[in-house]
Amino acid sequence: MIELYKTAIAEARAEYIVNKSTFIAHLAHVETEQEAKAFLESIKKKYYDARHNCYAYILRQDGGKMKSSDDGEPAGTAGRPILETIDKNELTDTIIVVTRYFGGILLGAGGLVRAYSTVASMAIKACEIAQMQLCDIISVEASYKDSDNIKNIMDKANIFIENISYDEKVTFKLNIPINDSEALVEAINFNGNIIVKKLKKVYAKTDNILK
Repeated sequence: MIELYKTAIAEARAEYIVNKSTFIAHLAHVETEQEAKAFLESIKKKYYDARHNCYAYILRQDGGKMKSSDDGEPAGTAGRPILETIDKNELTDTIIVVTRYFGGILLGAGGLVRAYSTVASMAIKACEIAQMQLCDIISVEASYKDSDNIKNIMDKANIFIENISYDEKVTFKLNIPINDSEALVEAINFNGNIIVKKLKKVYAKTDNILK
């Protein structure tokens, strides 16, 4: 299981015109092939009159599944350049669909590769990207007296507090990167009276937005 990965967290759009041909790229976050296919179909439906809807995606599932399609363009001139652009930017769980409206002027193989690569890069520059890290979700139950100390420990360690609930005791739900988990659990339980439970492992943003 990988500890870190980068992914697009919101949809983005970019448009590029060369020799009267219009290339429109749509980028989205997807986690399964079903989601990728559904997004592709939504783009095809939106641009039903376009000659080509070429695409590529990379998923974390199955050891990093990759797929691309030239959708009628000469082999290797569309899907592959889009895929290589996603890979070069180290993104996963990401799909880019590029719609082309032909302008009547042939671009040649090299021109097509450049156009599809360019518009895919433009979409990536326009999207929001986050770094995701494997974290332990930890429940911490403490007295009101100890809760301020726990907050201070979390603030100093830059640990995300997902939720705080107040009842007879204060219960924190924390996202702690797995490499820091053991040391922070020990630091949290500074007086032996605090109940700490590891609930599960999830991927969570390590910071806000990379760009």
